[in-house]
Amino acid sequence: MVGSWLDALEDAGWETFGLEPGAKQARVAARRHRMLEAVPHGEQFELAVLHHVLEHLPDPLGTVRNVARALVPGGQLFVSVPDLGRVHEHRKLGYAASDLHIVSFALSGLRSLLGLAGLVIEEHLETAEWDAEAGATRLRVLARKAELARFPVEESPLDPAVASLRELGRVESREAREETFDKARKVSPGRANGDRERARWTESTRAVATLKRLLRRR
Repeated sequence: MVGSWLDALEDAGWETFGLEPGAKQARVAARRHRMLEAVPHGEQFELAVLHHVLEHLPDPLGTVRNVARALVPGGQLFVSVPDLGRVHEHRKLGYAASDLHIVSFALSGLRSLLGLAGLVIEEHLETAEWDAEAGATRLRVLARKAELARFPVEESPLDPAVASLRELGRVESREAREETFDKARKVSPGRANGDRERARWTESTRAVATLKRLLRRR
């Protein structure tokens, strides 16, 4: 629902501002909130919310840096994105990486991204309460703007995503084999062999393709 986060924050006593590129959606949110044309310069906000925004942007780091500059010292940023690092659990690779979600995140990569913008993750919101709505499909963190000499940046931020994709490949491969064996019990040996060959060819193609794209970027 458009503006639902702002509505909840306003109901809790916050003064709220929104930024929405869609004209129709902006008009809906403007019924209750002050709408901005761009992220303001200067430190003025105590909290910013990027709820399923970063995965759509070609330059998520630039956006996070702009938002961080608008936070007061100690201000907080809530981020929610599809979770590529748990794709082997939720099994929704097409949600975590797609033509619409052009940038994918695991926790380590998101930590590095925020660190490069001067933000430190304080809480990884992975409890049953947070997962109740969408299961393990979403990665949610609360980060704080801090003054540190060196911010946490992962040396190998892709490793958890690669491991999750490999595990997804193993799971889908095992399931494909089991499905093929089940079919083999019901069809002639010749047809069973053909099913096995097709299963081998189609096993985990989505996971493998995404894994190759990630490895090429390293």
